[in-house]
Amino acid sequence: MAQLAKMEVQVEIKSHASEFHEIYSSKVYLVPKACPEKVKSIQVVEGDWETVGSVQLWTCIIGGNTEDAKLVVEMVDDENKSVTLKVVEGEIVKYFKSFKCSTQVTVKDKGSLVTWSVEYEKLHESGPAPDAYLNFAMGVIEDMMSKHNSLTCIKIKQKMKNEKKGKCLVWKNFQAHHLPNICSDKIHKIQVHKGDWETQGSVKHWSYTIGGNSKSLKESVESIDEENRSITFKVLDGEVLNDYKSYKFTTQAIPKGEGCLDGPDPHDYLEFAVTVTKDIESHLLNA
Repeated sequence: MAQLAKMEVQVEIKSHASEFHEIYSSKVYLVPKACPEKVKSIQVVEGDWETVGSVQLWTCIIGGNTEDAKLVVEMVDDENKSVTLKVVEGEIVKYFKSFKCSTQVTVKDKGSLVTWSVEYEKLHESGPAPDAYLNFAMGVIEDMMSKHNSLTCIKIKQKMKNEKKGKCLVWKNFQAHHLPNICSDKIHKIQVHKGDWETQGSVKHWSYTIGGNSKSLKESVESIDEENRSITFKVLDGEVLNDYKSYKFTTQAIPKGEGCLDGPDPHDYLEFAVTVTKDIESHLLNA
């Protein structure tokens, strides 16, 4: 079952906190004027511009694609200068069971700090992962996709699942000792410490480079699900445990036509929010 996950990003602006909050709490119709290349239009479908329960239809450009989303104003907290919108219709609900976005503005020095957050539940099991490890995993996938024509679908799952379009691998027919040959710039060596290459409970030692740093870890094969083509590994030792009390990663291969599941990354929406924030700041400063 998919888990609720939350991601957030903060942006410092020079505008007053009350002014920025007013835009999102009661004057959101100004957003398309502030950033027309990102937000094409916002229309009231039900209610008005400021009442909780009102419904708005947003047309936006995200990742180069035009998307429509119908949002309900779920919460407006004027005291804490925060607004929460819930997506109820649009392209995004094809990939997410639930999706909420919130803004909160706090006073900071002579300006303000805007915190954008998204809380979501994917239709498939997932949850947010530390960016460095997710990017590392996606780099490995790209190498594997470029060198193996038999790939049909790979999903790297940690706390968040990022789905990469391309051809994928059926993992039970692919042993881990091949990885250093496929992506030698990322994975340098994998050795069996206990057991073998495929048995549950086996322990392997990995030497790899992530974020420009050479690291190592020892992992145990915690579970193998042949029916669902998934494998779960648990990290037992290594630098990663300096930052995390526990760390597991799961691979699952799902055939889908000639390609792979291709869902949006919540990072795209946060990046979109940051650029919109900057445009609104410019609008307020020039008003």
